[in-house]
Amino acid sequence: MNPAAKSYPDQFATTPDLLHVAVPRMEIIAEMSARGEQEALDDICLAVAVVADAIGIAQLLAQT
Repeated sequence: MNPAAKSYPDQFATTPDLLHVAVPRMEIIAEMSARGEQEALDDICLAVAVVADAIGIAQLLAQT
């Protein structure tokens, strides 16, 4: 069994957000090698937050 596909207790107990961001693993590893692990992960988290905020704003504007 693929360990990445293995479920864990209560995995589906709550409805997930509709936002799914996919960043290729090799791209993450390359950035971590070039710039350092923490800096690369910080930038990925920031990018995901910016996308989530933009989608949230767009949804609010669509409701008005």
